[in-house]
Amino acid sequence: MCEGPISRVGRIWADGVEIAPDDLNMRVYTGSADQFPDPKMEAVEGAGHVPAYRGTAYVVIEDLDLGGFGNRIPQLTFEVIRAGLDGGLAAVVQGVALIPGTGEYGLATQPVYLSPR
Repeated sequence: MCEGPISRVGRIWADGVEIAPDDLNMRVYTGSADQFPDPKMEAVEGAGHVPAYRGTAYVVIEDLDLGGFGNRIPQLTFEVIRAGLDGGLAAVVQGVALIPGTGEYGLATQPVYLSPR
């Protein structure tokens, strides 16, 4: 889903239609630094052959009925909930692009001089 860690998964949509998380056989991996590999993936690939994807938040869904999705895997969208950051956004912002705010001629390659009307 995203770079972790996250707190939890909120709402889930399949092909744009909201579905109840309780209706899914789903395991959520929050992207912690110490998360373990998924046991189902290890059962299929073999113990020791599956990465733990530490630092990556993801879900594993088993036994999803694909009949309502044309017998294909639907496009899944997740609402991800994350704890607040210490110091707010100012603590993590590394740069700001001001070009969109410089006006109509912000990307002009030659100087533009406007005369008053």
